[in-house]
Amino acid sequence: MLWVGLAGLLIAVLQGHNAALLFSASIKSLIGLGGLLVFGSTGFIAYTWLVKNEPAIRVSSSALVNPVVAVLVGLFIGRETPAVLLLPGCICILCGITFMLYGEKIIAAKK
Repeated sequence: MLWVGLAGLLIAVLQGHNAALLFSASIKSLIGLGGLLVFGSTGFIAYTWLVKNEPAIRVSSSALVNPVVAVLVGLFIGRETPAVLLLPGCICILCGITFMLYGEKIIAAKK
């Protein structure tokens, strides 16, 4: 990932884009970029591990969990204002994940 990023930067500079923009970024922006690098890499490693070691249904459920986590981070860390349908939407997502992962067990338990 690092090499692709550096190659992209080199291509941008060769095409005439302003490379000084990278160095004029604020400290807050650079810290945010560093956080994305660390957490993005960690998430990619975790996803790769999931693909190798878990069934496909569990791996695909991670795509549904991420938006809920992003919303919670935005609410509690970013102090964003919640929209009207945010809570019902999160509940629908969590119910869908529950049915996807445990639906067969729930149906079998009712029989």
